[in-house]
Amino acid sequence: MMQMRRAGTIIVAAWAGLGVGTSARAQDDAAARAAVEKLRAFYASSDVCERVGIEIVSPGPTPAAGARRTRSSVMVRLAKQAAGPEGDDAGRMVVLELGQLRLVAADGLLVAAHAANPGTFARWTLAGTGEGGGRVTSRDLESVVPSVLVPQVDLAAAGEGPVRSLGSFARGITWTGVEVDPRQPARATISGIFEHGGVRLVVVGGRLKTMVVERADQGVVITLNVSGLSPCEPRRAMIDVERRTRVEGLDDLKPKGYTLRIGVKAPEMPLSRVSGEKWTLDEVLAPPTEAAVRGVSAAEHAVLVFVRSLRPGVETGLARFEAGKLAGILGTLRDETFAAGAKDKPAEITTGDASARLARFGLAPVLVVSGLSADELLVRLRDAGKVWGRDVMWTTDAAASIDLFAPGGEAAVVVIDSERVVRGVVVVEASMSTEQVGEQVEALLFEVGASEK
Repeated sequence: MMQMRRAGTIIVAAWAGLGVGTSARAQDDAAARAAVEKLRAFYASSDVCERVGIEIVSPGPTPAAGARRTRSSVMVRLAKQAAGPEGDDAGRMVVLELGQLRLVAADGLLVAAHAANPGTFARWTLAGTGEGGGRVTSRDLESVVPSVLVPQVDLAAAGEGPVRSLGSFARGITWTGVEVDPRQPARATISGIFEHGGVRLVVVGGRLKTMVVERADQGVVITLNVSGLSPCEPRRAMIDVERRTRVEGLDDLKPKGYTLRIGVKAPEMPLSRVSGEKWTLDEVLAPPTEAAVRGVSAAEHAVLVFVRSLRPGVETGLARFEAGKLAGILGTLRDETFAAGAKDKPAEITTGDASARLARFGLAPVLVVSGLSADELLVRLRDAGKVWGRDVMWTTDAAASIDLFAPGGEAAVVVIDSERVVRGVVVVEASMSTEQVGEQVEALLFEVGASEK
């Protein structure tokens, strides 16, 4: 299944037919409403970059089948737009990343693009429900995306009025109470009710940390765990449509150039080590020596970083992408997953949240070369090895390696499992920075890790 579908379509399906509640008849608790207002003020005024880990627990088809769990993640970025000609509030730019699908809402438009299909984009005029006074709300986005499980959007759009909606799943909320943790004064739990259930927000230091929605009518529990993303540069996530072709809908953004699709087993690829010996996947998956001594098992996923090594004098089109910087990002991630990982579980790093686990992974940079002499190849491999801090593999067969995932692309990052099944692909395009590539790879590993829990 494509990562885009894991992050979007599954969630939509899980919510089909739930219905939306109407406003409860109770009055707001003054302290709770003040706490929500403080939270709203932060999301309405600051640049925000966060990952939302989502878990939906719903009843199985039969009691004996037990509960069904669906996990995914969304990255959300918010930035204030420039004021209008008369100084009016232009609202917030909203960027959502669902796997490799990116949506940018700004100036009354929603633009979407897929990282693995850099030649296309889709654009819609937002319905403009008016709920946010000109600001983008979850209802506005629903004219294109059926369900929005990102409470930050409605917090940022609430304006001066009370916050009544937090995404597609909790509307008509009345705030009933707030409890401050006596041991951690910066931590508070805010409670609310709506027609079909209740909601709890855990706020730490003025930012949303956890949100739990319980739908009593359907026996569904939704848990959102929020963690920060760094660096936070939401305006750099804008989609440049100048060299893209406009298509009609989200389905048209799906990459059509792959020889291999997500979920398909990759063939044996003709990759060689520096010594000229054929590579093996087991070597890539093996834990570092110090981790093996601690009893940490081998990784179940490998990250292959394909870089097309051009001839001297040929300029790359990836001006913002630095292989050396990506080497540091992925190398650190890999070390952390093995350092923090239990023997048979994915690693829990960065935030400490159970939802923020990354799958342990092996790392293999691959140079795709052509037209080089043996001496030139050796120099390239040695130089690349210094950058990556590890042996670099190589191949002269682009058609049987990088072009399987990114035909004609200059760089691509591929996540495969121990059975060589493709779990995700990040195609590096000209507009992407090294940090953005690293974030997308981390998101894929987060998805894979969540599915293993």
